[in-house]
This record gives sequence, structure tokens and C-alpha cells, in this order.
Amino acid sequence: MIPVRPLHQTFIIFIVIVSGFCSLVYQTAWDRVIRYNFGGDSVSSAIVTSTFLLGLGVGAFLFKRYKSRSIGIYANVELAIGLYALFSYFVLSKLAISLGQFLNPGTTGFDSFRIVLIIVCFLFMLPPCLLMGGTLPLMFNSFIDRERYNGKKIGIIYGFNTLGASLGILSVPLLFFNNFDIPTTLFFVGGLNIALSIFIRFFGRFLTFQSKAPEESGIPLQDLNQKRPEPFLLWLSAISGFITLAMELILFRMAMVWIPSSAYNFPAILMPLLFALSLGSLVLTQSNTLQEGYFLRLAALFLFSSLGIIWAVFFRTSFPEIDSVLKYFFYFAFLVFPYAFFQGGIFPILLRIASAQAKRLPSNTGFLYLVNSIGAFFGGIFFQFYFLPVFGTKAAVLVLIFFGMAVSAGVFLRAQSEKRIAFYKPKMIVYLILFVMIGSLPWVIGKIRWNIFTYGMATDVFEGLEGVTGVATIDWNGDKTAGGVYVNGQYMSALPDHPKHVRLAVFPLSFHNRERVLVLGLGGGGMIRELAKDAKIKQIDVVDWSYELPEILSQGEAEVLLGQVLKNPKVKIFNVDARVAVSLFDSRKYDLIVDNLAITHWVGATSIKSVKYFREVSRILKQDGLYVLDINTNRPHSYRSLLSGLVRNFNFLKTHNSSIILSSNRPIQFNRQTAHMVLESRKAELNLSPPYTNWLFKGMTDISKPEFLKYDPIRDELLVHEYFLLPIDLSRWQSLINRICKKLAGQFGKSQITRF
Repeated sequence: MIPVRPLHQTFIIFIVIVSGFCSLVYQTAWDRVIRYNFGGDSVSSAIVTSTFLLGLGVGAFLFKRYKSRSIGIYANVELAIGLYALFSYFVLSKLAISLGQFLNPGTTGFDSFRIVLIIVCFLFMLPPCLLMGGTLPLMFNSFIDRERYNGKKIGIIYGFNTLGASLGILSVPLLFFNNFDIPTTLFFVGGLNIALSIFIRFFGRFLTFQSKAPEESGIPLQDLNQKRPEPFLLWLSAISGFITLAMELILFRMAMVWIPSSAYNFPAILMPLLFALSLGSLVLTQSNTLQEGYFLRLAALFLFSSLGIIWAVFFRTSFPEIDSVLKYFFYFAFLVFPYAFFQGGIFPILLRIASAQAKRLPSNTGFLYLVNSIGAFFGGIFFQFYFLPVFGTKAAVLVLIFFGMAVSAGVFLRAQSEKRIAFYKPKMIVYLILFVMIGSLPWVIGKIRWNIFTYGMATDVFEGLEGVTGVATIDWNGDKTAGGVYVNGQYMSALPDHPKHVRLAVFPLSFHNRERVLVLGLGGGGMIRELAKDAKIKQIDVVDWSYELPEILSQGEAEVLLGQVLKNPKVKIFNVDARVAVSLFDSRKYDLIVDNLAITHWVGATSIKSVKYFREVSRILKQDGLYVLDINTNRPHSYRSLLSGLVRNFNFLKTHNSSIILSSNRPIQFNRQTAHMVLESRKAELNLSPPYTNWLFKGMTDISKPEFLKYDPIRDELLVHEYFLLPIDLSRWQSLINRICKKLAGQFGKSQITRF
């Protein structure tokens, strides 16, 4: 019998951590590629995340069969994942273009574009997700000794694999996307996966079984002749996945509202969530007793995960202000940790209950992982598309709290009815006391402002509307004659007018050709109202991905201030991502395009202002048309990159007071008489004095194309414009990485390595 050495266990832990690390980097990178080509709002994120998890579950099911020497299969799976990653960016981009053309619903079918996105997600992500899903049963098959089976190792492998995933998501903003582009990131991590495959194959040559030993102590909870886990365990696994992903979506929505348009929201939520899940798996599954305590522990975990959700509400409403990004990460760690920690122990405990024999572990992992992923998929889709839009965040949180408590009670009663736990009155009393205390907490917290948790507003004079793509709010003054317009907590505009939009409206209203106008970004609607008043403008198409913003601007005081402009027959609203819209509109369609979109460091904004985006804008603009862009950045490198993209796609460019860029493929001309009337009507807002046209004509300066051609434009794969905080200087880490590699190389010997 070969003794178990700590170094050997370290190698196994290293393998499962690196595997999890690579998976989450892939998910984030592929998510960006898909969202760039098919839209990048919160709906797209929910679809991509749910599809990714479903693919993992199906993959685990497909690889569930037990094999005595699975290490070679596992090495091949990691190799296939790495090879897919090496070329995935270029393959996915080409496939996205081809599928986009083949499945193109046209501008009349924007609402059906979600179906296209789902199809694309399955085609793009299913092959690698199936392989990544298969890694978990293969890890159990390869690294847990069937002859000396110890169920404690389930939690260790699952926990460290999830820990690697949390490190992977943290590395994206801090290491990869603020230093490398997406193709380089995928190539680097794909190479790491291939190296891991080689290491696994070499490592597997030294694996050996221990001498025959009994199965895990305790009377098996599963019938040894049963081919799959009992339905009760499958239901618990599905419910756990449902609760976990539904709460994750709520947390993402909360983060959007609180720190809006930040590229760091996704890692700030997902990294501590995955870390807490991993720690819960490592800590809560290490009991040696199988029979007596596990169902009681499951009941407690579901109950305390409900308490963790209550803690998230309480913490968010009690400490609403954070003034730095670092504090922001720690804040969400405190908020997310309790709920995710208790959820983290549920899945590995279900595996232990179902797998009294090592040979059953891979198969049971496949079944339980599949139903867990199906539960997560339906939890994400159900809450994103139905429950949150219809009932709102507050109701969703309360439902998850009491759903978890109901499941906890069901597990407790089931365990007692089958005498799977020793039922003593003290245990029952303690459980009932905890159950009643936790159940009463939501009413106590209900006295706190739920609107802070839901809408991000600290004032009482506001309107809020929740929907599929998030929340839209108007923060009114006392008599509701003026207000600030917010989408997912991000300030967008003011009612009845925003100074920036007053300036922007001057250019289309003064242009000689203005029959057809496209406005990218609705804002507060004031600019649309002014454009609709002009008799020469016959058609105004407005693109805004938020479903809730047009709705809230079409009711109550907002509708009065805007003169019911959104119901004007001239105006048509397209609820779709601008990147998708400009690629689907017909060529040479618009006389004017007014771009009121994102600041360059907002999440997803890199590709909105990419050279490809500007190329599509130029395509749908008439040859003598005008593109008006408000430069929303004070960062010199972003400004230069934007101009670099514009000069590559337009022949003539002018800047107006350094903040508004005018672009066209013909010399830019304005009607001086019309401009005088437009500016005279806005002299108070713009603080003008006669002659008013000086503001327009003397404020314009020609842009030199050669000056900006020497700079790199923003490309879809370059995300450094978004991830600009907390960069890691790689040169400082190079010597440390070299020392670690040399140390590992010196310690690795040719002795046999025992599976733990």
C-alpha cells in the first residue's frame, strides 16, 4: 500500500483549481463575443449564463459512466477544451456573422431576436460546455480511490474546483481584460488548459489504488441496486440550482442599480459568490457520519441560506454608501457570503447521500448535476422574463426566502418520517425556534426602505418601474415639474430637458436634409419632442435597449412634459441593443443619426464605440447624411481611439467645442437661416447672444484624419477602456512565477502517486 503524501494531494487540488479557473475565464470571454454580435443587455447575460449552466449539466450527464481508468479520458477532455479555446474567438466571430445573416429577423422582428440569441448560445457554447460539464464526474472517477472510498473527498474536489472558478472570474478584470485583448486571453488560457491536459496524462501514470478497504462507514442511504438517485434527492438538487441562480440574478440587478454601468459589477458579485460556494463545500461536508446527520444538515442549510438572503437585504439597506472600488468588492463579499456559503454545502452533501459506493459517484454526479443545471436554467429564465417584470425584486426576494424555508421544512419532515435522523425533542424545538425567527425577519426588515434595495433611490418623490431589462426611475422635484431619469440606477437625462440634449438637437434641426432621423439612446425624451415638432422631419426611429424607459416616459407627469411625443406617429421605438440595430437597418436609410450612447468605460461600451460599430453607422447613413456623436469621455486615450475609429469610416469630420463630433461622407453643411431660428429659440438654455449662429459655425473645427489614423481604434476585443481600475503590473510577478515553477519542477519525482 502506497502512503498518501501531502504533495500528491496538492497536485490533485492544483488540477481541479486550474480546471475551474479556465472554465470561468472562457465563460466571460465567450459571453463578451456573443453579446458583441447579438446584444449586451441584462437579458442577453441571463440567457448566456443560463445556457452555460445547462450545458455543464448535460455534459456531466453524458460523462457519467464509470470507467476504471478514466484519467486518460479526463486528460483528453481538458485537451479538447483548450484546443477549442485557442481558435474560438475567430470561429465564433465568423459563425456569429454567418448565423446573424442566415437568421436575421430584420428590423421588423427585433422582438424575436432573443430566439436567435438562444439558438446562437446553444450552437456556440454547447460543445465546450458539454466538455467542461464532463470534468466533474471525470475528476471524481479519476481522483477518488474506489477501493478506499471516502465521501469527504467529494466536498474537497467540488469545493476547490469552484474556488478555481472564483479565481478565474477575479482574474478577468484584474489580469486579463485590462492587459490583453480577448483573443490573447483565450489563447493564453487555452494553452494553460492544454498544459494541464499534458500534466494530467503524465500524473495519471503514477496513480495507484489502495488495497481493498470497506465502503464509507454507515448504513447506505441509497439502495445499492438503484441505478440513479431517488427522486427526492433530484428535486432537492434542482431546487438548489433554481434558488442559487435566481438569487444571483437579483444580486446582479441590485449591483446594476447601485453602481450603475460598471464593468466591475459582474466580478464583484460572481467572485465572492463562487468563493463562498467553494468554502461551503469544503467546510460543511467534512463529517464522517453518513446516515444520521446529513438530512438534518440539509434542512439546516436550506434554512440558513434563506437567512443569508435576509442578511443581504438587511446589509444592503443598512449600509448603502461606498466610496471606492476596493471597498465595493469587500462590500459585496459581506453581502453575498452567508447565502452562498450555506448553498455551497447542499450539492456535495446530496452526492454523498446518493453515493454510498465509489462506482456510483460518477453516475450520480451526472444525474444530480443535470437536474441542478436544469433547475438553475429555469430559475434564471423564469425570474428574468416573468417574475421580476411582473412582481418586482421585493416579491422575488420574499419568494426565495420562503421557498427555501418550505424546502427546509420538507427535508426535516421527510427525514423524520423515514427515521433517517434520531428525532429528539431538543432538536425539534431548536429547529422550530429557528424556523419561526427566520420567518419573522422579512416583516422586520420590511420596515426599512425597500426602494433603496430595489431602485437605488433615497427620496420619496420618485416613480419606479421594473421589467425584463431592469428598472427605470424618475426622481422628481416636489411639484413634479422636473426630474432626473435613471435606467438601472444610471443617470440618463433630465425632464423636461437636459442641457446636453438641448445642444445635440441643434445639429439635426439645422441640417439641410433631415427627413429621416435615427436617434441612438432615448435619454429623457426631450430631444425627441423637439425633433418631432419640426415639419420637415417625417420619421424618427429611436433605439433604446431598455423596455422600461419608454414605458415610464409614456405615463403620468412625464408624458405631459414630453407632450405625448412617444405616441406621435412619426416616432417609432426599437427596444434592442444599438450594436444589433445598426447592423440590421437598411443601407443608406437615414439623413441624420444622433448618437446619445454610452461613456466608453461603461460595461459593454467598448464594442458600442468600436470601429465595426462606426462602420455600420456609416453604412446606414446616406452619402450626404450627418452623424452627430456626443463624446462622453474625459480620458485622452479613449478620445483618441474614438476619433481613430471615426476617421477610418467617414471622409469628413468636424468637432464642435471638443465634445460633439460631426461626421459625414460629403462636406458638412448647415442651413444658416434655419440654424439662426433654432438657436434663437434656445438662446436662454445655451446662454447665447447675437449673432446666435456664431455658436454653431465658429464652434466647429476640422479634424485632421492623418493625426488620428496613427492611433489604434477601439475594437470589440480590446476592453482596456472598460477595465481601467486595479491593474496588475505583470513585470512584478514574472520573477515570482519563475521561482514557483522551478520549485514545483524540483519537487516533482517519479514515485507512485496515490489518489486521495
